[in-house]
Amino acid sequence: MKMYVIRHGQSEANRNGMHAGWGPVPLTELGRSQAVEAGRKLTGLAAQQYAGDTPFAFDQVYVSDILRTRQTAQLALPGYAYRLDERIREFSSGSLVGRRVEECKATLGEPYLRALRERDYTAYGGENGEMVKRRVDSFLKDMELQEAAGTKSIAVVSHEGAILYMLYYVLQCRFPKSSVGIRNCSITTLECTGGKWRLCL
Repeated sequence: MKMYVIRHGQSEANRNGMHAGWGPVPLTELGRSQAVEAGRKLTGLAAQQYAGDTPFAFDQVYVSDILRTRQTAQLALPGYAYRLDERIREFSSGSLVGRRVEECKATLGEPYLRALRERDYTAYGGENGEMVKRRVDSFLKDMELQEAAGTKSIAVVSHEGAILYMLYYVLQCRFPKSSVGIRNCSITTLECTGGKWRLCL
């Protein structure tokens, strides 16, 4: 089973250096055009790897229920019915949603800088990495059941933080976020065979 994971297009928070978390932050015009282009690339990539006799179509599409991912899915994968899944949301940043990172650095001091370094927003009513890991792991275990049931291709629209934790699960190791580039509307291809995952390069 191939799973194609798209990060959402550029959001207003990305453009303005703000915490988005679970907030209803829309795509920018650039983000909308990125989503359309990513959809073209995704469908072409998946179709090239498809060996069936019928025209290619994704068996399932899963989308984070946050506004910016829903907007991306509508533009990238028009015509598909998709399943909203809270487990592939971005980190919750709690009360920081809507605040600019630079303003928070200036006013909240070292506790905030530590939260940023460690991606632990529990002091602000948000999530830490372990909380994100639990929900992303649960999602991927369900995808393993899909593979066992014969599903061949899945598209997922998610967020940088959730995609990072998908990579941790698949590669069974941790690495700094700065060592990978999960850009807006980038496509990460994962493959599950017999319950075992690999990253497709």
